[in-house]
Amino acid sequence: MQGYMAKKVVFTAVKNEGPFLLEWVAYHIAIGFDKVLIVSNDSDDGTTEILNALAAENVIEHFYHNVRPEESAHGKAAEIINRSGSIATGDWVMWLDGDEFLNVHAGDGTVDALIERIGERQGMLVNWHCFGDSGHATFPGRFISKDFTQSDTRDYGRNRRVKTFFRWIEGQTSFMRNPHRPRIAPEAGLKNASFLNGQGAPLDRKFPTHKDWLNGDQATAPRSLIYCCSKADYGTDLAQVNHYTVRTKDMYRLKKHRGRSHPKVKANGKANTERHNDDFFNEFNRNEAFDDSILRFEQRTAEGIAALMAKDAVRAAHIDSIEKTRQRIALMEADESAPAAAAPVPAPAAPVAGDAPQGESYEQRFLARRKSIMPWNKTPDSELARQREVQAVLAKLAGAVFGKGSYVSPDAYIFTTRFRLGARSWVAGETIIRGDVRIGENSTVNAYSQIAGKVSIGAGVRIASQVSIFGFNHGYADIATPIYKQPISMKGVTIGDGVWIGANVVVTDGCSIGANTIVAAGSVVTKSFGDNLLIAGNPARVIRSRIDAPNVEMLASQ
Repeated sequence: MQGYMAKKVVFTAVKNEGPFLLEWVAYHIAIGFDKVLIVSNDSDDGTTEILNALAAENVIEHFYHNVRPEESAHGKAAEIINRSGSIATGDWVMWLDGDEFLNVHAGDGTVDALIERIGERQGMLVNWHCFGDSGHATFPGRFISKDFTQSDTRDYGRNRRVKTFFRWIEGQTSFMRNPHRPRIAPEAGLKNASFLNGQGAPLDRKFPTHKDWLNGDQATAPRSLIYCCSKADYGTDLAQVNHYTVRTKDMYRLKKHRGRSHPKVKANGKANTERHNDDFFNEFNRNEAFDDSILRFEQRTAEGIAALMAKDAVRAAHIDSIEKTRQRIALMEADESAPAAAAPVPAPAAPVAGDAPQGESYEQRFLARRKSIMPWNKTPDSELARQREVQAVLAKLAGAVFGKGSYVSPDAYIFTTRFRLGARSWVAGETIIRGDVRIGENSTVNAYSQIAGKVSIGAGVRIASQVSIFGFNHGYADIATPIYKQPISMKGVTIGDGVWIGANVVVTDGCSIGANTIVAAGSVVTKSFGDNLLIAGNPARVIRSRIDAPNVEMLASQ
């Protein structure tokens, strides 16, 4: 095209990468990419909302699609970009994953410097350089920072894997399911000398995979080798791909939960092997060497993130994604660290004299247990010191904040990421509370109830015994994947002021119950209801209004 100024295009395909997107975009813009293409599918952590907000600001181009179990997310993403018209002949392009950052060593570290070094050739193969968790159990917030400088040694075998930075030729180059190299048409007539390796030399002529690839015979090359270069090719003189494969332990568990971009079901109907296990983490958690070469762009990346966060919709979507991720990690940790608490808790046996610990009388034990199960009783002075200790520990370990005169039984199971208990509110013993839970003032949660996920409870609420309120849910749409491996969604539950929830009620994710509504014992709430109602049944339905004469047909529509 006469007069066309070639673009520098970076492309990625993502699912549930919300917390990392702004840094990835800001960094690659900082080093000189002027077009960012992102394909996403089936995210529930705020990824879609962030990408839509960035696209609305013309920062990126976003392509959304759904992936069925038998489909490859990478394969579909490649087809979408190939057909998009967003790349023109002469553009320089690279497919990087969301945990990969191109780190240019040539010249001033920019994409332009790398293009100048490649010259008239078609492109280059860029080797991986794998980074570990640098000793962090939880994610510090940025990869382009001093928090992530520990990596593998240069002789680590996985570093022979490559990504390709290349010049696009319409009809002769295209993306394929394998993100490591592009598809090349046989008529392109490309040779080993058409591409450079990481040392800046032509590709190794003795490595047969190069020949198969350049001749358009991608299917001929062994899959494991198409990912790689030869030992003679390996080098990072011109550039490397910083690959933060495992990130940190908490984020790795999320990646494991998300699943792979390959089809979940093979052509023969068998499930694809799950690779994100403990062995994979240990293999890629490389911290033997030090590498801070990417930090020359730390300041520019931070400025780029700040500029993106200055856009209202982007900032709101990013903050929401961070919060969803935090809650999801907390729920997984609670499930793993307290399996006994997640199961139904049997009622305690009636107290007998033998129950009392040595040095504690039966009367003292009786009073303590009565207070645990019946928290509306006035806290005896002897219990105040222990209650202060309980609340201090929960403030430290469970993100808890307590209003004046509130009480939590020492026998309650509080495994929250954030917990707000209003003034004069009480939580009885053997109650399980986990996730992000807020309870207003003058409310009571009785014994053996469970509240989990994102739940907001108003003021003056009474929750009877053995009530279950779940502000989260497991996905189940993918029949080929075990439910425990499918994404967790979190719409949340809202309980209005003055609500009375009877014993053995179940409230499911996404429901709200309006102010002053009564939920009859044993009901299962699967939809939202308005104010001042009496509801009952499985599933719950409106019985009548608490204010006017019953008009069930009208109320049932609420």
